[in-house]
Amino acid sequence: MIFHKITILILLSFSFSVYQVGDQISAGDQARVFDVCYGAEHHGIEGEAGRYNLSFGDYNGFTNDTGIFYVLMIDMAASW
Repeated sequence: MIFHKITILILLSFSFSVYQVGDQISAGDQARVFDVCYGAEHHGIEGEAGRYNLSFGDYNGFTNDTGIFYVLMIDMAASW
C-alpha cells in the first residue's frame, strides 16, 4: 500500500513541471528579474549599487538592445 502511495506521489510531481527539454521560455517568464548572488562581475552582468539582476530576456535578440541571440542551457541542481 505504501508503494502505491509513493508511486502516485512521484507521478503527480512530474505533472506539475512547466517546462520540458527543448521548450521555449514564455515572454512572461523572460521578463522576470532574478538576483545574481555570485559571479556577476566575472561574467559581465551589469548592476547598480552592488546589486546585480538577470533576466532571460537579456539573452533574447528580440528584447535585448544588442540584437544578439543566445542559446541557454539551464541546469537546476540542489544539494540537500
